[in-house]
Amino acid sequence: MMNFKERIKDSFVLVGYGAAGKWSGDVVDPIPALWAKSYRFLSENKVDEIVGICLPPRSDHYFYTCGIEIDSVKFEKVGEGMTLHTFPRQKYVVFKHKGAAKSIPNTYGELWESS
Repeated sequence: MMNFKERIKDSFVLVGYGAAGKWSGDVVDPIPALWAKSYRFLSENKVDEIVGICLPPRSDHYFYTCGIEIDSVKFEKVGEGMTLHTFPRQKYVVFKHKGAAKSIPNTYGELWESS
């Protein structure tokens, strides 16, 4: 059973790497590649937590972003090829994924089944 919490979260800014994807069986592109890019960036900048956000899917399409949460727009943290997203204050489902990045879609599937 997936351990998750629904919580109201104040608005926040996420700087990282993002791309559109499509659920299609075992193919999980671009999620593992985005995590690899984020991990390299975070290791170089001594950051200890990566945040991943999957925008609600439309049928089997989604937009995934992973990176770091920042308190305000700090443009010096935005590297080449990175995106910057501001998310509004609203209810979010928060959970911790355990395992390889390629298994993140399985975690999302388990989360959707248990909600």
